[in-house]
Amino acid sequence: MRMVRLSELDAGHGTLTAWRLSGTASAPLSPAPPAHNQELRLQQAAYERVEQGNWSRRWHLTAFHLDGPLAPGPLEDALADFVRRHSTLRSRFSAEGDTFVRHVMPPAAVSLSRLDLGVCPDSEAARAALVHLADEGTDPLGRYPCVFAALSGPHGTTVFMAADHLHVDMHSHVVAVEEIHRLYDARLRGTDAGLPVPGDHVEFALAERARDADDVDAALAHWVAFARAAGDRLPTFPLDLGVAPGEDVPLTQELLPLFDEETADAVESWCWANGGMFLPGLLAAAALTVVELGGSRAFRTIIPMQTRPDPKAPAVGWYVNGVPIAFDVPEGAGLDLVVRRAQAAFLEVRRLRDAPIERIQRLMPSDIRQDRASWFSYLDLRGGRGPWDPRRQARVTSSARNGGGGDVWINRTPDGTVLQARYPDVPAARAAMRAYRAGIARHLTAAVGR
Repeated sequence: MRMVRLSELDAGHGTLTAWRLSGTASAPLSPAPPAHNQELRLQQAAYERVEQGNWSRRWHLTAFHLDGPLAPGPLEDALADFVRRHSTLRSRFSAEGDTFVRHVMPPAAVSLSRLDLGVCPDSEAARAALVHLADEGTDPLGRYPCVFAALSGPHGTTVFMAADHLHVDMHSHVVAVEEIHRLYDARLRGTDAGLPVPGDHVEFALAERARDADDVDAALAHWVAFARAAGDRLPTFPLDLGVAPGEDVPLTQELLPLFDEETADAVESWCWANGGMFLPGLLAAAALTVVELGGSRAFRTIIPMQTRPDPKAPAVGWYVNGVPIAFDVPEGAGLDLVVRRAQAAFLEVRRLRDAPIERIQRLMPSDIRQDRASWFSYLDLRGGRGPWDPRRQARVTSSARNGGGGDVWINRTPDGTVLQARYPDVPAARAAMRAYRAGIARHLTAAVGR
């Protein structure tokens, strides 16, 4: 699965058909509140509606290829099967005063309504139609979170799923490609898809909220000290991106390869031999790169941690928390020493994974700035071969955004390790991000002699 810019999404051409969830929801579930990260997204959308009459789009769009002519009936059935498996895709929220109430459609009530959107003569027209469909169909308040589409043309069929970030993280898109393909194939053959029992995000949200009675004083103290050391703010991207404070510009995304899977195996072995895991190795290489490019010797960032209760279960939902990580780069230190420092810092902050970052942010002193906080993500996506099969041409993109900060997502796949960068679309940021990627790759490949 490749991450691509929205402008780079080659959607193809042909006849476009869309599906929306149209079954009847149950009465509000009580108690079934949103997870903490969902609540923050809902609060932002509700505020933007009042202040702007609209809300910022935060959707992701997955695309993958099916061989042969489209069978609309079996595909519609497969999409419904997929939604039945994942409770968050059957959830919608309504605002009632200062709270958000979840409504969940029972699996037996799931049905899809089909929309025939006509012929898209070229990829640009198809992309525009898909963006409109995603913008209108993934409202975080009042609607179900996803819409589907299929573009059928002379070279086969491309299936699309657009979903609001409120309900879906990046790993969920990998699950979607695998499951929809298998469910469609099973419907064509009249067999069972044989998929494992999925994780349930509604149950996860309930379990997370059950811990709200637990105090987070120790975690808050750690976060506050972390922010104070960074200049009374959450850390921003460690290199100058050429955007003035308070200025927002269009953000762009870029996929930057780091190394192939054989090299990644060698890097992982080297990290273990030198006292660290793969993620601390990446962080250590990033910290050394920042020093070389004239940045601080104190490396600080926020790293996301997966919160899926069972990492092996295919689960669609937003299962992410953030924890702060900080370590220093001593003058003259080599990668081996910095890896050990990054590993120690990682082990220390891993204990904070059960304190939702959204709770912490609400409790932080008001003088601590939280804008442009930068995240450094690592995700191992090697589970399952399907989404990486080149015949499927799987890729994912996201809605356009403005901002002034930079973030990186490093994803390890069967085809290699890549750095997905999001940064301001200005020359200084582009140069900084590419130098950042080059330094990370250079330090790690030099360590293993490749």
